[in-house]
Amino acid sequence: AGENFNWNDGAPTIKDFTVADEVANQKDLLYAVTSKAKSNDPVKVNFRHALSQIVFMAKNTNKNLHVELNGVGVGMVANKGTFTYPTGVTDENFENHTGNQADQELPNVGSWKNQSTNDHIYQYVQEFGTVKNDGTGNFVTNKGEANDYHTGIFLLMPQKTTAWDPSTNPDPEEQKGSYLYVNCKICNIAGDEYSSSTDVELYNGWVAIPAAFDWKPGKKYIYTIIFGDGNGGYNPEPPGPDPEPVLVPITFDVSVDDFVIASVEEIDMKTK
Repeated sequence: AGENFNWNDGAPTIKDFTVADEVANQKDLLYAVTSKAKSNDPVKVNFRHALSQIVFMAKNTNKNLHVELNGVGVGMVANKGTFTYPTGVTDENFENHTGNQADQELPNVGSWKNQSTNDHIYQYVQEFGTVKNDGTGNFVTNKGEANDYHTGIFLLMPQKTTAWDPSTNPDPEEQKGSYLYVNCKICNIAGDEYSSSTDVELYNGWVAIPAAFDWKPGKKYIYTIIFGDGNGGYNPEPPGPDPEPVLVPITFDVSVDDFVIASVEEIDMKTK
């Protein structure tokens, strides 16, 4: 973000920061503001996250379904914006923050504006394997630890969106509603266990699950894709005017944590 940084007469911004298209190439964006009188002692600077972290879990609650997961993602979101630094110091660290909930925020958090049109799709394609049909949830794009960076972790632009409404049947070029994106193979289990030679394939491909997002800077959003519940999803290719429904129960749940990976650095500010 170096070339995008603008001092802006003491109200610094990072102009037109763009999130990389490939999830594996996405970089964290850290910021810090501190204030200290002249001293020969190093200055401790606490960095925070300007982006939101998105990770996925999956679980299968129906013993009659065999589910293979081959990709996850989000659709129709903004990928660029201008970040404005807070006016106050960022000395309070996320790790020491007691809120750890969506409605709890640290003071002096930076903000985003001038965001791009919500028309970007992010996919992470990988053969994750079979989702156990015992109702337990398993992390897909990381192991669950807060400090576990993985090539499948999404680092995306904080934003608020409206969920895709397939019933409105808009022109595909004007469809801006957001959704979760899942590539899966779903089969019916007729016997006691799955048999690839005899069990019927119900669906194989990408599924769009309408979802509204309200992502905040420095927050980690854990989306659990649930197979066996809900009212299905839609084939998003293309997203309208008459999207094909996927007649297999799929829904999702979301939880929020503080995105605590950050750093506290001592910067030598000794006066000469």
